Amino acid sequence: MKFRISRAACIGNGRCVDVAPEVFALDHFNKAIIVHPGGADEDKIMDAAQACPVQAVIVESDTGGRIYPLID
Repeated sequence: MKFRISRAACIGNGRCVDVAPEVFALDHFNKAIIVHPGGADEDKIMDAAQACPVQAVIVESDTGGRIYPLID
């Protein structure tokens, strides 16, 4: 599993940091960043992604297919 943050979508709510502070932080622009990608297991990272109110945490399979958020 791979994940990234859409900085354009991020509003700095910080829910990803609340759920997985070992993985995410807010930078000086109040945007989420990934500080340690291996800091939590996949379930916790998925929980952090789903906690984001604007779906700025994007989760993909290792082959590049989108897992979350799903797009129509």
